[in-house]
Amino acid sequence: MTQRLCHQGSGWTLLSLLPLLLLLGAAPPAPPTKEAATPPHACCAAAPPTASRNALPETSLYRMQSVWQDQNGHEMHLSDLAGEVRVVAMIFTHCQYACPRILQQLRELEQSTMTARPGFVLISFDSARDDPATLKAYARAQGLDPAHWTLLHGQPEDVRALSVVLDVPYQKDAAGNFSHASVISVLDSEGRVMQQMRELGGDLDPCREAILTAGTH
Repeated sequence: MTQRLCHQGSGWTLLSLLPLLLLLGAAPPAPPTKEAATPPHACCAAAPPTASRNALPETSLYRMQSVWQDQNGHEMHLSDLAGEVRVVAMIFTHCQYACPRILQQLRELEQSTMTARPGFVLISFDSARDDPATLKAYARAQGLDPAHWTLLHGQPEDVRALSVVLDVPYQKDAAGNFSHASVISVLDSEGRVMQQMRELGGDLDPCREAILTAGTH
């Protein structure tokens, strides 16, 4: 049976996402305190979050509450990625076969969708070795523009949870490396899966079309 290279973000995404969202769904906001009632001085005020998790669609990946670190060591939530189309893949920096090919295809998408200016997100399977400093060195070695590429390190349980939602099965071996599916996901500005390519070296056109179409709205 021939495997479909790309899948639209429709029924199967909703079914795979809802149980995890129910498990990890955003908690209701705490009641305001007296301290919160007094706005801080402008110089000390924290920047507002990119998007409130509670305001996002129920099928959004960005409703997950896990905390990640980017390649600069800054803590962030997935909801911080909201606001623009994102192209997401899961890799690890010690990968010698599939991951370089995934990265090559992501670069092809970057070059062919420059008018839409999507953001690119690489999430490491390897919580032990791919700390923020390693991810930053990898990004620099690969020539990834930090203005458009975000590399994320997470705790093993959070990596596993996200892999389930994105349907990217993987397994760690005794040497600390990973066998994994090769999946490129296109998310809309609210974190919903619009398209996926699920075969290494597969046809990028449906994913490219999804990026360009979303970028015109």
